[in-house]
Amino acid sequence: NYDLLSFLRQVMNSYRSRLFRIASELTESEVSDLKFACKEHVPAGLLERVCRPLELFDQLEKLNLLGPDDGGFLGDLLAGINRRELQDELFGREGGNARDSTLVLIQETLKDHYKNEIGWLQPLTWNESFRLHIKQIYTNLELITTKQHSSSPSRKPLNSYEELFVTSSRQNKTKRILIEGKAGVGKSTLVSEMAYDWATNENLAQFSMVFFIELKHVLGRISDAMFDLLPKDFPITCEQLYKYVQGHQEQVLFILDGYDEIKPSRVGDVHDLISGKILRQSTVILTAFWRVE
Repeated sequence: NYDLLSFLRQVMNSYRSRLFRIASELTESEVSDLKFACKEHVPAGLLERVCRPLELFDQLEKLNLLGPDDGGFLGDLLAGINRRELQDELFGREGGNARDSTLVLIQETLKDHYKNEIGWLQPLTWNESFRLHIKQIYTNLELITTKQHSSSPSRKPLNSYEELFVTSSRQNKTKRILIEGKAGVGKSTLVSEMAYDWATNENLAQFSMVFFIELKHVLGRISDAMFDLLPKDFPITCEQLYKYVQGHQEQVLFILDGYDEIKPSRVGDVHDLISGKILRQSTVILTAFWRVE
Protein backbone atom coordinates (compact mmCIF):
# COMPACT_ATOMS: atom_id res chain seq x y z
CA ASN A 1 0.00 0.00 0.00
CA TYR A 2 1.09 3.51 -0.75
CA ASP A 3 2.43 5.25 2.35
CA LEU A 4 1.32 8.90 2.37
CA LEU A 5 3.57 9.76 5.29
CA SER A 6 6.72 8.59 3.51
CA PHE A 7 5.76 10.94 0.71
CA LEU A 8 5.18 13.81 3.16
CA ARG A 9 8.67 13.48 4.60
CA GLN A 10 10.12 14.35 1.20
CA VAL A 11 7.91 17.40 0.65
CA MET A 12 10.77 19.86 0.90
CA ASN A 13 12.11 18.51 -2.34
CA SER A 14 10.84 20.88 -5.03
CA TYR A 15 9.78 18.05 -7.32
CA ARG A 16 7.77 16.39 -4.55
CA SER A 17 6.26 19.73 -3.61
CA ARG A 18 5.03 20.25 -7.15
CA LEU A 19 3.40 16.82 -7.16
CA PHE A 20 1.68 17.64 -3.86
CA ARG A 21 0.33 20.90 -5.23
CA ILE A 22 -0.95 19.16 -8.36
CA ALA A 23 -2.55 16.35 -6.33
CA SER A 24 -4.40 18.80 -4.08
CA GLU A 25 -6.05 20.43 -7.11
CA LEU A 26 -7.35 17.28 -8.80
CA THR A 27 -10.96 16.19 -8.32
CA GLU A 28 -12.05 12.56 -8.01
CA SER A 29 -13.48 12.57 -11.54
CA GLU A 30 -10.21 13.95 -12.92
CA VAL A 31 -8.27 11.18 -11.16
CA SER A 32 -10.59 8.67 -12.85
CA ASP A 33 -9.87 10.31 -16.22
CA LEU A 34 -6.13 10.10 -15.58
CA LYS A 35 -6.40 6.42 -14.65
CA PHE A 36 -8.33 5.72 -17.86
CA ALA A 37 -5.64 7.48 -19.89
CA CYS A 38 -3.00 5.28 -18.22
CA LYS A 39 -4.67 1.94 -18.92
CA GLU A 40 -2.25 1.06 -21.74
CA HIS A 41 0.79 1.89 -19.61
CA VAL A 42 -0.13 0.73 -16.10
CA PRO A 43 -1.30 -2.85 -15.35
CA ALA A 44 -5.04 -3.02 -14.65
CA GLY A 45 -4.48 -4.63 -11.25
CA LEU A 46 -2.37 -1.69 -10.10
CA LEU A 47 -4.82 0.89 -11.43
CA GLU A 48 -7.69 -0.73 -9.54
CA ARG A 49 -5.88 -0.08 -6.26
CA VAL A 50 -5.28 3.59 -7.06
CA CYS A 51 -7.72 5.94 -5.29
CA ARG A 52 -5.73 9.15 -4.88
CA PRO A 53 -3.55 11.25 -7.19
CA LEU A 54 -0.37 10.60 -5.20
CA GLU A 55 -0.92 6.85 -5.48
CA LEU A 56 -1.11 7.19 -9.26
CA PHE A 57 2.05 9.31 -9.34
CA ASP A 58 3.80 6.66 -7.24
CA GLN A 59 2.88 3.94 -9.76
CA LEU A 60 4.10 6.08 -12.65
CA GLU A 61 7.43 6.55 -10.87
CA LYS A 62 7.80 2.80 -10.30
CA LEU A 63 7.20 2.23 -14.03
CA ASN A 64 9.77 4.93 -14.92
CA LEU A 65 7.04 7.07 -16.47
CA LEU A 66 7.58 9.94 -14.04
CA GLY A 67 10.59 11.45 -12.34
CA PRO A 68 12.26 14.74 -11.37
CA ASP A 69 13.71 15.07 -14.87
CA ASP A 70 10.97 13.26 -16.75
CA GLY A 71 7.52 14.81 -16.41
CA GLY A 72 6.51 14.54 -20.05
CA PHE A 73 4.08 11.64 -19.63
CA LEU A 74 2.22 13.19 -16.69
CA GLY A 75 2.33 16.58 -18.40
CA ASP A 76 0.55 15.13 -21.43
CA LEU A 77 -2.04 13.51 -19.16
CA LEU A 78 -2.76 16.82 -17.42
CA ALA A 79 -3.09 18.60 -20.75
CA GLY A 80 -5.46 15.85 -21.88
CA ILE A 81 -7.91 16.67 -19.06
CA ASN A 82 -7.63 20.41 -19.78
CA ARG A 83 -5.56 21.21 -16.68
CA ARG A 84 -2.75 23.06 -18.43
CA GLU A 85 -2.15 25.23 -15.37
CA LEU A 86 -1.19 22.03 -13.52
CA GLN A 87 1.03 21.07 -16.43
CA ASP A 88 2.76 24.44 -15.96
CA GLU A 89 3.07 23.69 -12.25
CA LEU A 90 4.67 20.32 -12.98
CA PHE A 91 7.38 21.90 -15.09
CA GLY A 92 7.86 24.84 -12.73
CA ARG A 93 6.69 27.36 -15.28
CA GLU A 94 5.24 30.71 -14.26
CA GLY A 95 1.49 30.58 -14.01
CA GLY A 96 1.51 27.44 -11.89
CA ASN A 97 -0.05 27.62 -8.45
CA ALA A 98 2.98 28.50 -6.35
CA ARG A 99 1.68 27.64 -2.91
CA ASP A 100 4.33 26.88 -0.32
CA SER A 101 5.16 23.36 0.73
CA THR A 102 3.89 23.79 4.31
CA LEU A 103 0.40 24.62 3.08
CA VAL A 104 0.44 21.68 0.67
CA LEU A 105 1.55 19.36 3.45
CA ILE A 106 -1.28 20.50 5.77
CA GLN A 107 -3.88 20.45 3.00
CA GLU A 108 -3.10 17.00 1.67
CA THR A 109 -3.08 15.47 5.15
CA LEU A 110 -6.37 17.08 6.21
CA LYS A 111 -8.07 16.15 2.94
CA ASP A 112 -6.91 12.56 3.22
CA HIS A 113 -8.25 12.43 6.79
CA TYR A 114 -11.67 13.83 5.85
CA LYS A 115 -12.06 11.53 2.86
CA ASN A 116 -11.35 8.47 4.99
CA GLU A 117 -13.06 9.46 8.23
CA ILE A 118 -16.04 11.58 7.15
CA GLY A 119 -17.02 10.14 3.77
CA TRP A 120 -18.99 7.23 5.23
CA LEU A 121 -21.49 7.39 8.10
CA GLN A 122 -22.84 4.65 10.34
CA PRO A 123 -26.43 5.75 11.08
CA LEU A 124 -27.23 2.67 13.20
CA THR A 125 -24.71 2.33 16.03
CA TRP A 126 -25.61 -1.33 16.55
CA ASN A 127 -25.10 -2.27 12.88
CA GLU A 128 -21.49 -1.70 11.81
CA SER A 129 -22.07 -3.26 8.39
CA PHE A 130 -24.71 -0.68 7.42
CA ARG A 131 -23.07 2.50 6.20
CA LEU A 132 -24.21 5.38 4.02
CA HIS A 133 -22.07 7.68 1.96
CA ILE A 134 -22.44 11.25 3.13
CA LYS A 135 -23.66 12.27 -0.33
CA GLN A 136 -26.68 9.98 0.11
CA ILE A 137 -27.92 12.09 3.01
CA TYR A 138 -29.69 15.39 2.40
CA THR A 139 -30.36 18.13 4.94
CA ASN A 140 -32.95 20.86 4.34
CA LEU A 141 -31.58 24.30 5.15
CA GLU A 142 -33.43 27.38 6.33
CA LEU A 143 -31.79 30.66 7.25
CA ILE A 144 -33.45 32.40 10.18
CA THR A 145 -32.50 36.01 10.84
CA THR A 146 -33.60 38.16 13.74
CA LYS A 147 -33.39 41.93 13.66
CA GLN A 148 -32.42 43.76 16.81
CA HIS A 149 -35.43 44.69 19.01
CA SER A 150 -37.66 42.38 16.94
CA SER A 151 -39.40 39.29 18.31
CA SER A 152 -40.42 37.94 14.89
CA PRO A 153 -37.52 36.34 13.01
CA SER A 154 -37.60 36.13 9.22
CA ARG A 155 -37.11 32.79 7.48
CA LYS A 156 -35.50 32.11 4.13
CA PRO A 157 -34.95 28.64 2.58
CA LEU A 158 -31.43 28.08 1.28
CA ASN A 159 -30.61 26.30 -1.96
CA SER A 160 -27.10 25.44 -0.78
CA TYR A 161 -24.99 25.79 2.34
CA GLU A 162 -22.70 28.08 0.32
CA GLU A 163 -25.31 30.80 0.81
CA LEU A 164 -24.35 30.84 4.49
CA PHE A 165 -21.17 32.65 3.50
CA VAL A 166 -23.00 35.34 1.52
CA THR A 167 -23.63 38.67 3.22
CA SER A 168 -25.72 41.62 2.13
CA SER A 169 -22.76 43.92 2.68
CA ARG A 170 -20.13 44.02 -0.04
CA GLN A 171 -17.53 45.23 2.40
CA ASN A 172 -17.81 42.70 5.21
CA LYS A 173 -17.56 38.94 4.85
CA THR A 174 -19.48 36.65 7.17
CA LYS A 175 -16.94 35.41 9.73
CA ARG A 176 -19.04 33.74 12.44
CA ILE A 177 -21.93 31.44 11.54
CA LEU A 178 -24.22 29.60 13.98
CA ILE A 179 -26.15 26.52 12.85
CA GLU A 180 -28.68 25.48 15.48
CA GLY A 181 -31.58 23.08 15.71
CA LYS A 182 -33.08 20.15 17.56
CA ALA A 183 -31.11 16.95 18.06
CA GLY A 184 -31.16 14.71 15.00
CA VAL A 185 -32.12 17.33 12.40
CA GLY A 186 -28.79 16.95 10.57
CA LYS A 187 -26.48 19.66 11.89
CA SER A 188 -23.47 17.37 12.20
CA THR A 189 -24.22 15.72 8.86
CA LEU A 190 -24.35 19.11 7.17
CA VAL A 191 -20.99 20.32 8.49
CA SER A 192 -19.43 16.92 7.82
CA GLU A 193 -20.50 17.29 4.21
CA MET A 194 -18.82 20.71 4.12
CA ALA A 195 -15.50 19.21 5.22
CA TYR A 196 -15.87 16.32 2.76
CA ASP A 197 -16.70 18.66 -0.12
CA TRP A 198 -13.61 20.73 0.63
CA ALA A 199 -11.48 17.58 0.74
CA THR A 200 -12.76 16.46 -2.67
CA ASN A 201 -12.42 19.95 -4.21
CA GLU A 202 -16.18 20.23 -4.79
CA ASN A 203 -16.85 23.37 -2.72
CA LEU A 204 -15.35 25.92 -0.34
CA ALA A 205 -12.40 26.60 -2.62
CA GLN A 206 -12.07 30.03 -0.98
CA PHE A 207 -10.53 28.29 2.05
CA SER A 208 -7.01 26.88 1.93
CA MET A 209 -7.42 25.05 5.24
CA VAL A 210 -10.49 23.57 6.92
CA PHE A 211 -10.34 22.29 10.49
CA PHE A 212 -13.32 20.09 11.42
CA ILE A 213 -13.36 19.81 15.22
CA GLU A 214 -15.86 17.86 17.31
CA LEU A 215 -16.07 19.92 20.48
CA LYS A 216 -16.88 16.92 22.68
CA HIS A 217 -13.29 15.76 22.10
CA VAL A 218 -11.64 19.11 22.87
CA LEU A 219 -9.42 18.93 25.94
CA GLY A 220 -8.42 22.59 26.20
CA ARG A 221 -6.52 24.62 23.63
CA ILE A 222 -7.89 24.96 20.13
CA SER A 223 -4.35 24.54 18.78
CA ASP A 224 -4.22 21.05 20.32
CA ALA A 225 -7.56 20.16 18.71
CA MET A 226 -6.21 21.29 15.33
CA PHE A 227 -3.04 19.26 15.74
CA ASP A 228 -4.99 16.16 16.78
CA LEU A 229 -6.39 15.98 13.23
CA LEU A 230 -2.89 15.21 11.94
CA PRO A 231 -0.78 12.02 12.26
CA LYS A 232 1.38 11.66 15.36
CA ASP A 233 4.58 11.78 13.32
CA PHE A 234 3.54 14.87 11.35
CA PRO A 235 6.76 16.73 10.47
CA ILE A 236 5.83 20.08 12.07
CA THR A 237 5.00 20.82 15.71
CA CYS A 238 1.72 22.01 17.20
CA GLU A 239 3.22 25.45 17.79
CA GLN A 240 4.45 25.69 14.20
CA LEU A 241 1.01 24.73 12.90
CA TYR A 242 -0.70 27.38 15.03
CA LYS A 243 1.76 30.08 13.95
CA TYR A 244 1.20 29.14 10.32
CA VAL A 245 -2.58 29.40 10.75
CA GLN A 246 -2.14 32.76 12.49
CA GLY A 247 -0.32 34.05 9.44
CA HIS A 248 -3.01 32.82 7.02
CA GLN A 249 -6.21 33.44 9.01
CA GLU A 250 -8.34 34.69 6.13
CA GLN A 251 -7.81 31.38 4.31
CA VAL A 252 -8.92 29.25 7.28
CA LEU A 253 -12.35 27.79 8.08
CA PHE A 254 -13.02 26.28 11.50
CA ILE A 255 -16.01 23.94 11.76
CA LEU A 256 -16.85 23.49 15.45
CA ASP A 257 -19.46 20.77 15.87
CA GLY A 258 -21.52 20.35 19.04
CA TYR A 259 -21.23 23.43 21.24
CA ASP A 260 -23.65 21.89 23.73
CA GLU A 261 -21.42 18.80 24.06
CA ILE A 262 -18.27 20.58 25.18
CA LYS A 263 -17.34 20.01 28.81
CA PRO A 264 -17.23 23.29 30.82
CA SER A 265 -13.91 22.30 32.38
CA ARG A 266 -12.37 21.87 28.93
CA VAL A 267 -13.61 24.99 27.14
CA GLY A 268 -10.09 26.43 27.03
CA ASP A 269 -9.85 29.13 24.35
CA VAL A 270 -12.80 27.87 22.27
CA HIS A 271 -14.87 30.87 23.39
CA ASP A 272 -12.02 33.17 22.35
CA LEU A 273 -12.09 31.68 18.85
CA ILE A 274 -15.88 31.96 18.58
CA SER A 275 -15.94 35.55 19.82
CA GLY A 276 -13.01 36.64 17.67
CA LYS A 277 -10.56 37.32 20.48
CA ILE A 278 -8.12 35.01 18.70
CA LEU A 279 -7.81 34.27 14.97
CA ARG A 280 -10.44 36.94 14.32
CA GLN A 281 -9.87 36.96 10.55
CA SER A 282 -10.67 33.26 10.25
CA THR A 283 -14.18 31.99 9.50
CA VAL A 284 -15.96 29.91 12.15
CA ILE A 285 -19.05 27.71 11.79
CA LEU A 286 -20.57 26.55 15.08
CA THR A 287 -23.32 23.96 15.51
CA ALA A 288 -25.45 23.90 18.64
CA PHE A 289 -28.66 22.49 20.10
CA TRP A 290 -31.18 25.29 19.62
CA ARG A 291 -30.01 28.70 20.73
CA VAL A 292 -26.69 29.62 22.34
CA GLU A 293 -27.36 32.43 24.80
